[in-house]
This record gives sequence, C-alpha cells and structure tokens, in this order.
Amino acid sequence: GVGIVKGSQGIRWYSVVIEGREGHAGGTLMEDRADALVAAAKFVLEVEKEAKRAEGVGTVGFLKPRSESTNTIVGEVKLTIDLRHRREEKLEEIEENLKRFLRSLEIGTKGLTTKISRTWESEAVTFDQTAVDCVRQAGAQVVGTDGCMELYSFAGHDRCVYPSRAIIRQT
Repeated sequence: GVGIVKGSQGIRWYSVVIEGREGHAGGTLMEDRADALVAAAKFVLEVEKEAKRAEGVGTVGFLKPRSESTNTIVGEVKLTIDLRHRREEKLEEIEENLKRFLRSLEIGTKGLTTKISRTWESEAVTFDQTAVDCVRQAGAQVVGTDGCMELYSFAGHDRCVYPSRAIIRQT
C-alpha cells in the first residue's frame, strides 16, 4: 500500500524542574517529606494519562534526580517532555492540564515547587489539498485506489520542508 500523508502533527518540547527538600531516608518521617522524585513519578504517569486521553502522544524522554544516593530523599528532579498531536488546540489542552497537575502537586506537598517551560515547538501542518490529491492519484495508478490510505505523519520528519515553522525558546 501507499500512505498518503495529509499533514504532520504538532510537536512541543518542555523542560520541567520539580524541587522538594532533601533529607535522610531514615531520619525523615513520611509525612514530613517533600520528595521530588515521588512527585516526578506521579507527573510522568500523568503525562501518559493525558496523552492517551487526548489521543495524542506524550513521552518523558529524560529524568534526572539531583541525588543518586540510596538513602537520600531526592530534593530536585529535572525531566523533559515531548508532546505530539495533529491538532494545536489539543496540544494546548494537554499543556494546560499538565500545568494544573503540577500546581496540584505543589498544593498537596508542603515545600514542593515546580516549573515547566516550553523549549521548542513546531505547529501542526495540514498539507495543501491539491498536493495531497496529486499524491493520491499517483499512488492509485501504482497500487490501485484500495491500496492508498490517508494518514498524518507522527514522526515529524515529513515537515522538513517547513524549517521556518519551528520555534526555539531559550530557558
């Protein structure tokens, strides 16, 4: 078959910092902790949940706790997020829900703070319908109409002809 790409999904990258309080694992009661790693674990699960709910894609591709000690409560975690969806309004919705979730973590854990920054984005693109029709006609000549399937590109490399559409933000 032949895939007829009719558009490319939007992509947004984020940097997240979750700060709590470091402490000794044996000397800090559970109710007195502001464990950044526990909060980060909850947030990672929320990224997956939100992406599924919106029928998009969400990935935490990097997660780094400041401490690597077995007996230390983690005081800071840095992580990155890659969100993708073919509709910009859905990306906006996911972003707002994730920000709201981070705020709820702060409210629920005394001494916890969070920061989320969008570091890069490339807007969703719908390809010119005339061009899509031409590709469909050419594909139908090779594999027949039933062998052609319209789809959106999810990898992002199909947008290489749109380099000016990408926006990079310094943090």
